[in-house]
Amino acid sequence: MSTTSRLTLLVAAVALAAAACSGSDAAAPATTVPATTVPVTTAAPTTVAATTTAATTAAAPTTAAAPVDDGTVDLADWRLTMEVLDEARWNDLAEETSAIYLIGPIHDEDNSVLELTAQLLPSDAIALDGDIGIGFAADVGADGLAFLTGTCEVGSFSLCSVVSTTAGGEIVTDDSITDLELDFHELHYDDDGEGFWSIRYPEIDCTTSEALPCVDVAADETMVGCVVTHVDPDGIVDQEWDLLEHLPADLWEFQRGNAVTWNLDPVHCNSVEVEDDTGLLLVSTRNLNTLFALDVESGELAWTFGSDDGAAALDVADPGGLLGDPGSEPQQALLSAPHHLVPLGDGRYSVFDNASDTERPARVIVFSVDGDVATIETVIEDATGANSGCAGSASRLGESDDLWVVAWGCSATGVSIMAADGTEIARVRDVDGTADGRRQTVDEAVELMVSYRALVAEPGLLR
Repeated sequence: MSTTSRLTLLVAAVALAAAACSGSDAAAPATTVPATTVPVTTAAPTTVAATTTAATTAAAPTTAAAPVDDGTVDLADWRLTMEVLDEARWNDLAEETSAIYLIGPIHDEDNSVLELTAQLLPSDAIALDGDIGIGFAADVGADGLAFLTGTCEVGSFSLCSVVSTTAGGEIVTDDSITDLELDFHELHYDDDGEGFWSIRYPEIDCTTSEALPCVDVAADETMVGCVVTHVDPDGIVDQEWDLLEHLPADLWEFQRGNAVTWNLDPVHCNSVEVEDDTGLLLVSTRNLNTLFALDVESGELAWTFGSDDGAAALDVADPGGLLGDPGSEPQQALLSAPHHLVPLGDGRYSVFDNASDTERPARVIVFSVDGDVATIETVIEDATGANSGCAGSASRLGESDDLWVVAWGCSATGVSIMAADGTEIARVRDVDGTADGRRQTVDEAVELMVSYRALVAEPGLLR
């Protein structure tokens, strides 16, 4: 069996997907693995883009019918439909060579791995059956497209997990490192496609732990933490970073009890990436409304990005006023339940801000870091005005900031091709969704969620 197929991770069952994304159930206990520090490199593209203006919140434009493809793959088979919202720009997308990979619909056991063109036209698919489970975080490994999935229903986060690969056009699963009890939220391969980064949600006994969030946990309750984990090509954990051991006290006091958190899951890490040119490990946390950057070798915090003004927090400059009204809740003024922090090169980053439990739309924020200041460059909002209860991602379509593929997570909007000026060009959504911008509960929105993330990669990975 290939190296990639020996690797493994997890996922929550479909009945628990909403709880897992929103942090409303306790996680299963995790096995502690001794770790040593090793250097890791991950390439990041280098581009510099001009500052753009934030998109205004408005109703979605009139839909134009999309041309029919060759008929070999039909989105309707998975209760999905595609809409063209800006026909001229959509036609221009035919020149883009990247493919877009979705795993969905996320709420259906009979989902699939879908390959779409840059115009969101289906080009290939591999059906997943109930024995494999539902796919979540995905990345390109040495043997092809790999993703996290699970085959059991224990706790809100999976106890058993696998990495499935589409190498050779077939799904291959293996549970040889299930005992690592990794979480489904992240799979990020090293440059060589062999080792990878993921996350554990270890169970914490607050009667003996000194972790700051334990103050809000009763003696008969169990809290889960966040341990960022690197797995080597042989399936061995060789590096770990425990966020609760590095959680700044001032940040915790500021975010404690915020609107999106839960005392038994106070952190809820959901993305991990390594920035090659700085050696920073980038971690997004939903329930702290905060992004963390740390030295990959020492584990020391370099900066945080969020609403607090603690010692590690970057000052935020928004010269264009792109962020808009911060709302009434100071803990959620900048980010609310964020996902998918990505390095863009040259000290620039993007993050998907779900805007959960706020009055603003979900949005993509692009910012640059210089010293202790983060400058807001671009804000791209959900054109329907909807926010997102969980999950989501934002990835550039190509090398520049001009076009973005946005998975809106727990939202009826689905997955969109967005221009940097905020124009929605096309979208794929659930056939039962209306993309009308209506505020929904997580339980409602997860039934319409198309894919945990959208992955932009080279075409042909399903063949």
